Amino acid sequence: MKDVNVEFFCPYCECENIATLQAQSDVYQLDEAIEAKGACKFCGKVVHFTIEIKEEAANV
Repeated sequence: MKDVNVEFFCPYCECENIATLQAQSDVYQLDEAIEAKGACKFCGKVVHFTIEIKEEAANV
């Protein structure tokens, strides 16, 4: 598994965050939606979000 940095928006305090997620595999299909969650570094609340793969991420 590899660590991937993903930007997400916190709806609670309206701040931009970067979550470090562990990718389950090195290859994802284009237009695949991945459910994820991350804790906001400002208010601490857990935010659920969806990551959409828009381009090939062969070097993730």
